[in-house]
Amino acid sequence: MRYKDDSQLVDQLHLNNTQAFDVLFRRYNGKVYRFALKFNLSQADAEEIVQEAFCGIWENRANIDSGKKFESYLFGIARNQIHSFLRKKMLFIKYLDYFENDTLQQATDPYDDLQYVELKQFLSRYIRMLPPRRREIFELSRFDRLTYQQIAKKLNISENTVDTQIRHALNFLKNNLKINS
Repeated sequence: MRYKDDSQLVDQLHLNNTQAFDVLFRRYNGKVYRFALKFNLSQADAEEIVQEAFCGIWENRANIDSGKKFESYLFGIARNQIHSFLRKKMLFIKYLDYFENDTLQQATDPYDDLQYVELKQFLSRYIRMLPPRRREIFELSRFDRLTYQQIAKKLNISENTVDTQIRHALNFLKNNLKINS
């Protein structure tokens, strides 16, 4: 069955027609991808935005108004996904800055607080991947807030070793989180 316009496809989406969804995906995925790239996202991030936008289409298919322009609706979802992604990325950067600079201004928005907790849990998984001694030094510095001198004395190592281990830990976190500011 050939569909000439998007409204027919949306009507078919209301009936859970996966073929109609596939047609819409093929018709618009490239446009959404290029739209996402305009926000300086990586190719992988742009592909994720496409996936999330079309997941949103499928999940909300019953609520899409076939009388309105589908493309506008889709790009509205994509724009919201991009804003959410960029907001989360900025919180990642802010959180990494905390570990680098030891300064963090507490979030005032409850949404930011929730994102902050989620990001802290996510980052904690990567911290657990550090070699045991490096993790210990990093946690003493960033969580227990000990100075390099205090850590060196406590662990009977040089301050230079403390500095080197923390720099290695930060580089590991940045590389594994793939955050480019």
